[in-house]
Amino acid sequence: MGKLAGLLRRPSADATSLEHARDVGRRLAEDGAGVGEALRTLRAEMQVRGREPRPGEVEALVEGWADTTLGHLHRLTCEDPLTGLATMAHLRTRVAEQRRAGLDPAQAHALVVVTPGGPGGDRPARDTPEGSGPSGAAPEGGALGRALSCAALGERVRVVFGGGETVAHTHTGRVVVLVDRDRRLEGLVALLRRLLEDDGWEADVRVHPLPEGELELVLLLERLDGG
Repeated sequence: MGKLAGLLRRPSADATSLEHARDVGRRLAEDGAGVGEALRTLRAEMQVRGREPRPGEVEALVEGWADTTLGHLHRLTCEDPLTGLATMAHLRTRVAEQRRAGLDPAQAHALVVVTPGGPGGDRPARDTPEGSGPSGAAPEGGALGRALSCAALGERVRVVFGGGETVAHTHTGRVVVLVDRDRRLEGLVALLRRLLEDDGWEADVRVHPLPEGELELVLLLERLDGG
Protein backbone atom coordinates (compact mmCIF):
# COMPACT_ATOMS: atom_id res chain seq x y z
CA MET A 1 0.00 0.00 0.00
CA GLY A 2 3.03 2.26 0.28
CA LYS A 3 2.33 5.77 1.49
CA LEU A 4 -1.40 5.17 1.91
CA ALA A 5 -0.83 2.18 4.15
CA GLY A 6 1.37 4.36 6.32
CA LEU A 7 -1.63 6.60 7.01
CA LEU A 8 -3.54 3.79 8.68
CA ARG A 9 -3.41 3.18 12.38
CA ARG A 10 -5.25 0.88 14.72
CA PRO A 11 -8.09 2.56 16.56
CA SER A 12 -7.33 3.59 20.11
CA ALA A 13 -8.98 1.75 22.94
CA ASP A 14 -11.83 4.25 23.17
CA ALA A 15 -12.41 4.56 19.43
CA THR A 16 -15.07 2.46 17.71
CA SER A 17 -14.47 0.69 14.43
CA LEU A 18 -16.84 3.16 12.74
CA GLU A 19 -14.91 6.16 14.03
CA HIS A 20 -11.69 4.55 12.87
CA ALA A 21 -13.09 3.87 9.39
CA ARG A 22 -14.37 7.45 9.12
CA ASP A 23 -10.98 8.78 10.18
CA VAL A 24 -9.25 6.57 7.61
CA GLY A 25 -11.54 7.96 4.91
CA ARG A 26 -10.75 11.53 5.93
CA ARG A 27 -6.99 11.03 6.02
CA LEU A 28 -6.87 9.18 2.71
CA ALA A 29 -8.94 11.93 1.07
CA GLU A 30 -6.52 14.52 2.43
CA ASP A 31 -3.72 12.54 0.80
CA GLY A 32 -5.52 12.65 -2.56
CA ALA A 33 -6.75 9.05 -2.70
CA GLY A 34 -9.90 8.25 -4.66
CA VAL A 35 -12.82 6.53 -2.97
CA GLY A 36 -12.00 3.21 -4.66
CA GLU A 37 -8.45 3.32 -3.38
CA ALA A 38 -9.70 4.21 0.10
CA LEU A 39 -12.07 1.23 0.09
CA ARG A 40 -9.32 -1.13 -1.06
CA THR A 41 -7.02 0.16 1.66
CA LEU A 42 -9.65 -0.37 4.36
CA ARG A 43 -10.37 -3.87 3.04
CA ALA A 44 -6.67 -4.76 3.11
CA GLU A 45 -6.38 -3.55 6.70
CA MET A 46 -9.42 -5.55 7.80
CA GLN A 47 -8.17 -8.68 6.02
CA VAL A 48 -4.94 -8.43 8.01
CA ARG A 49 -7.17 -8.58 11.08
CA GLY A 50 -8.86 -11.70 9.73
CA ARG A 51 -12.15 -10.34 8.43
CA GLU A 52 -13.83 -8.26 5.74
CA PRO A 53 -15.00 -4.67 6.39
CA ARG A 54 -18.50 -4.50 7.84
CA PRO A 55 -21.16 -2.53 5.91
CA GLY A 56 -21.22 0.15 8.59
CA GLU A 57 -17.45 0.56 8.37
CA VAL A 58 -17.61 0.93 4.59
CA GLU A 59 -20.34 3.55 4.96
CA ALA A 60 -18.35 5.41 7.61
CA LEU A 61 -15.22 5.41 5.44
CA VAL A 62 -17.14 6.80 2.47
CA GLU A 63 -18.72 9.48 4.67
CA GLY A 64 -15.32 10.58 5.97
CA TRP A 65 -13.84 10.56 2.48
CA ALA A 66 -16.78 12.47 0.98
CA ASP A 67 -16.88 15.13 3.72
CA THR A 68 -13.19 15.91 3.26
CA THR A 69 -13.31 15.82 -0.55
CA LEU A 70 -16.42 17.99 -0.80
CA GLY A 71 -14.95 20.45 1.67
CA HIS A 72 -11.85 20.73 -0.49
CA LEU A 73 -13.92 21.23 -3.64
CA HIS A 74 -16.03 23.84 -1.88
CA ARG A 75 -12.92 25.79 -0.93
CA LEU A 76 -11.67 25.62 -4.52
CA THR A 77 -14.92 26.97 -5.95
CA CYS A 78 -15.29 29.65 -3.26
CA GLU A 79 -11.74 30.89 -2.88
CA ASP A 80 -8.84 31.22 -5.26
CA PRO A 81 -5.77 29.69 -3.57
CA LEU A 82 -3.34 32.14 -5.21
CA THR A 83 -5.09 35.35 -4.19
CA GLY A 84 -7.11 34.29 -1.15
CA LEU A 85 -10.08 36.11 -2.69
CA ALA A 86 -13.47 34.69 -3.57
CA THR A 87 -14.12 33.53 -7.11
CA MET A 88 -16.70 35.19 -9.33
CA ALA A 89 -18.64 31.91 -9.28
CA HIS A 90 -18.95 32.23 -5.51
CA LEU A 91 -20.07 35.84 -5.83
CA ARG A 92 -22.82 34.74 -8.25
CA THR A 93 -23.84 32.07 -5.74
CA ARG A 94 -24.15 34.65 -2.97
CA VAL A 95 -26.46 36.77 -5.12
CA ALA A 96 -28.51 33.68 -6.03
CA GLU A 97 -28.87 32.86 -2.32
CA GLN A 98 -30.43 36.28 -1.80
CA ARG A 99 -32.98 35.58 -4.53
CA ARG A 100 -33.84 32.15 -3.10
CA ALA A 101 -34.39 33.77 0.29
CA GLY A 102 -37.03 36.01 -1.29
CA LEU A 103 -34.88 39.16 -1.17
CA ASP A 104 -34.28 41.58 -4.02
CA PRO A 105 -30.49 41.79 -4.48
CA ALA A 106 -30.82 44.84 -6.73
CA GLN A 107 -32.39 46.79 -3.86
CA ALA A 108 -30.25 45.43 -1.04
CA HIS A 109 -26.79 45.20 -2.63
CA ALA A 110 -24.39 46.74 -5.12
CA LEU A 111 -20.98 45.91 -6.57
CA VAL A 112 -17.89 47.95 -5.81
CA VAL A 113 -15.48 47.35 -8.69
CA VAL A 114 -11.80 48.24 -8.31
CA THR A 115 -9.90 48.29 -11.60
CA PRO A 116 -6.10 48.65 -11.34
CA GLY A 117 -4.47 50.89 -13.91
CA GLY A 118 -7.35 53.34 -14.34
CA PRO A 119 -10.91 53.24 -15.70
CA GLY A 120 -10.07 51.41 -18.93
CA GLY A 121 -7.28 49.28 -17.57
CA ASP A 122 -7.51 45.58 -17.04
CA ARG A 123 -3.90 45.17 -15.96
CA PRO A 124 -2.79 44.94 -12.36
CA ALA A 125 -0.97 47.99 -11.13
CA ARG A 126 2.29 46.01 -10.96
CA ASP A 127 2.12 45.47 -14.71
CA THR A 128 1.69 49.17 -15.46
CA PRO A 129 4.49 51.69 -15.99
CA GLU A 130 6.46 52.96 -13.02
CA GLY A 131 4.41 55.12 -10.71
CA SER A 132 1.05 53.56 -11.54
CA GLY A 133 1.23 50.75 -8.98
CA PRO A 134 1.79 50.54 -5.24
CA SER A 135 4.89 52.34 -4.05
CA GLY A 136 8.02 50.23 -4.17
CA ALA A 137 6.38 47.38 -6.08
CA ALA A 138 8.53 45.69 -8.68
CA PRO A 139 6.81 45.15 -12.03
CA GLU A 140 5.72 41.56 -12.55
CA GLY A 141 4.10 40.19 -15.69
CA GLY A 142 2.00 37.19 -16.54
CA ALA A 143 -0.62 35.29 -14.60
CA LEU A 144 1.47 34.99 -11.43
CA GLY A 145 2.20 38.71 -11.37
CA ARG A 146 -1.49 39.45 -11.86
CA ALA A 147 -2.44 37.09 -9.04
CA LEU A 148 0.10 38.58 -6.62
CA SER A 149 -0.99 42.10 -7.48
CA CYS A 150 -4.65 41.16 -7.13
CA ALA A 151 -3.96 39.61 -3.72
CA ALA A 152 -2.22 42.79 -2.56
CA LEU A 153 -5.06 44.93 -3.87
CA GLY A 154 -7.60 42.66 -2.19
CA GLU A 155 -5.85 43.12 1.15
CA ARG A 156 -6.23 46.89 0.86
CA VAL A 157 -9.88 46.58 -0.15
CA ARG A 158 -10.55 44.40 2.90
CA VAL A 159 -9.24 47.17 5.15
CA VAL A 160 -12.41 49.07 4.23
CA PHE A 161 -14.75 46.20 3.37
CA GLY A 162 -13.82 43.69 6.04
CA GLY A 163 -17.16 43.19 7.72
CA GLY A 164 -18.25 40.00 6.00
CA GLU A 165 -18.64 41.35 2.47
CA THR A 166 -17.80 38.97 -0.38
CA VAL A 167 -14.52 40.19 -1.91
CA ALA A 168 -13.91 38.47 -5.25
CA HIS A 169 -11.38 38.80 -8.05
CA THR A 170 -11.64 38.59 -11.82
CA HIS A 171 -9.37 37.01 -14.40
CA THR A 172 -8.30 40.48 -15.49
CA GLY A 173 -7.11 41.58 -12.06
CA ARG A 174 -10.14 43.52 -10.88
CA VAL A 175 -11.45 43.22 -7.34
CA VAL A 176 -15.25 43.07 -7.03
CA VAL A 177 -17.03 43.46 -3.69
CA LEU A 178 -20.67 42.58 -2.99
CA VAL A 179 -21.71 45.29 -0.53
CA ASP A 180 -24.83 46.45 1.27
CA ARG A 181 -26.55 49.29 -0.53
CA ASP A 182 -27.03 51.64 2.39
CA ARG A 183 -26.18 55.15 3.53
CA ARG A 184 -22.63 54.15 4.48
CA LEU A 185 -21.65 53.05 0.99
CA GLU A 186 -20.68 56.44 -0.41
CA GLY A 187 -18.41 57.18 2.53
CA LEU A 188 -16.78 53.74 2.41
CA VAL A 189 -16.05 54.08 -1.31
CA ALA A 190 -14.50 57.52 -0.73
CA LEU A 191 -12.38 56.04 2.07
CA LEU A 192 -11.21 53.22 -0.20
CA ARG A 193 -10.20 55.68 -2.92
CA ARG A 194 -8.13 57.70 -0.43
CA LEU A 195 -6.53 54.57 1.00
CA LEU A 196 -5.48 53.28 -2.42
CA GLU A 197 -4.16 56.69 -3.44
CA ASP A 198 -2.14 56.98 -0.23
CA ASP A 199 -0.69 53.50 -0.85
CA GLY A 200 0.38 54.43 -4.38
CA TRP A 201 -2.23 52.45 -6.30
CA GLU A 202 -3.54 53.86 -9.55
CA ALA A 203 -7.00 52.35 -9.57
CA ASP A 204 -10.51 53.22 -10.61
CA VAL A 205 -13.20 52.56 -7.98
CA ARG A 206 -16.81 52.50 -9.12
CA VAL A 207 -20.17 51.39 -7.75
CA HIS A 208 -22.28 49.22 -10.06
CA PRO A 209 -25.95 48.72 -9.16
CA LEU A 210 -27.06 45.10 -9.45
CA PRO A 211 -29.41 44.53 -12.40
CA GLU A 212 -32.96 43.44 -11.70
CA GLY A 213 -32.92 40.45 -14.05
CA GLU A 214 -30.91 37.25 -13.70
CA LEU A 215 -29.65 37.36 -17.30
CA GLU A 216 -28.52 40.97 -16.97
CA LEU A 217 -26.65 40.09 -13.79
CA VAL A 218 -24.86 37.18 -15.46
CA LEU A 219 -23.86 39.39 -18.39
CA LEU A 220 -22.54 42.09 -16.05
CA LEU A 221 -20.43 39.63 -14.06
CA GLU A 222 -19.10 38.02 -17.23
CA ARG A 223 -18.15 41.43 -18.59
CA LEU A 224 -16.33 42.31 -15.38
CA ASP A 225 -14.60 38.93 -15.35
CA GLY A 226 -13.58 39.01 -18.98
CA GLY A 227 -12.40 42.53 -19.53
